[in-house]
Amino acid sequence: MSDRALETTTVTAPRRKRSLLRAARSPRAWLPVLRIVAPILILSLTFIAIDADAALSALRRADILPVLGGLLVMQVQILLSAERWRFTAARLGQRIPRKIAYREYYLTTLVNQVVPGGMGGDALRAARNRTRDEKGKARWGLTVRAIVLERAAGQIAFFAVTAVGLIAWPFVVGRRAPDESTQVLISGLVLVGVLALSAALAAFFGPGRVRAFIKSFGPDLKRAYWQDGAWLIQGLLSVALVFTYVGIFALAALAIGRPVPAVAWITVIPLALLTMLVPVSISGWGLREAVAAALWPLILLPSSAGVASAVLYGLISLAGALPGLLALRRKRA
Repeated sequence: MSDRALETTTVTAPRRKRSLLRAARSPRAWLPVLRIVAPILILSLTFIAIDADAALSALRRADILPVLGGLLVMQVQILLSAERWRFTAARLGQRIPRKIAYREYYLTTLVNQVVPGGMGGDALRAARNRTRDEKGKARWGLTVRAIVLERAAGQIAFFAVTAVGLIAWPFVVGRRAPDESTQVLISGLVLVGVLALSAALAAFFGPGRVRAFIKSFGPDLKRAYWQDGAWLIQGLLSVALVFTYVGIFALAALAIGRPVPAVAWITVIPLALLTMLVPVSISGWGLREAVAAALWPLILLPSSAGVASAVLYGLISLAGALPGLLALRRKRA
């Protein structure tokens, strides 16, 4: 090795070491670790706080028929989600064959079940299905906007169903909704407001590409959500999807021998599922069980039943998405 090369290597090594140290000290570097540790810690504390033996016994005695029903509903959920993606993408000008949409959404769902943050599958779907221009160069904008708008339709429906449940709570349960549940919904709405404000500021003051990307959302929002009756299709698909999530949870409760009353479909179950939208865990694990433990006594069921139902719900969702492994055999884009 020449003296010049040796000198360059000697100078570069400390710089690389300092860069690695700075990266390790960054809060963002610890976020993936937090998303793994936090659900384990929360789930452990939840089992300590409840009758863990009762919850584990209920899981061991789970009836297979409701579990199979939940797996079937999970397939319907994924196929409806794929149809919503196809519809949204078509409104923006991207045609996705049904076979590809189904295959890609299975993979998306599976990755979101096992990767912290709940959006890794959507990022992978964007990468695998990005469009290309006449020269073959990859173009991300259209694909990303279609996925963002498709997912946003689902979040809006979730918040709407949860809000209806909170409003109806005093009339169907006979007491006001718990303060904690209202805080969960308000926190979610505040988060949406902050994201909207951030997008508005970025549209005026952000880098050129960011401004162009965000400003293109205006016409896209109209095409995807409003024009030519799109709101009706988006609404029907999204609300139907919300109740597939709720239905799987209700079937999980039935499987452990603690079926929930009908009022739970618009109250405690949507509130428990709403925690899955918080990007600090893996597919809602830990948070979902903790909220179920707190809410189930409000429908006169033990906390252990809520936790067992939530755990079985998570297992059904994961098992139902396993066909996504087959999509790994086919590459896209």
